[in-house]
Amino acid sequence: MSEQPKHTAGPWEWQSFDGGETIFLGTPNRGRLVVMDFVRMGMNRAEPRFSINRDGKDIGGIMSPASKLDIDNHPDARLIAAAPDMLAALKLLLAAFTTHDESANESEYATLARAAISKAEGK
Repeated sequence: MSEQPKHTAGPWEWQSFDGGETIFLGTPNRGRLVVMDFVRMGMNRAEPRFSINRDGKDIGGIMSPASKLDIDNHPDARLIAAAPDMLAALKLLLAAFTTHDESANESEYATLARAAISKAEGK
């Protein structure tokens, strides 16, 4: 079984080329490598675009519309989709650790955390 491509390394942050007219998600510390941006599709519609990743390497600057990608298998799109699951798992883990809840079922928390990680990594 081949290993899934890895997502673009962080950190990521929302950035703008032109004072707010063009917003994109990019890396602040590696020459503004664009992770995701949007392309206008008529008057009332926009489509996200993702950077192309070949052989596990960021190509940087080469963008493809989400509709042209296997979006469920794009590593950056998977990570974005998994973010709510990862946040929920981290909140539960943090609550269990900070309250020292002896009734906390560690395996349940570990299962949630593993599931969120697997979703992000496409496993």
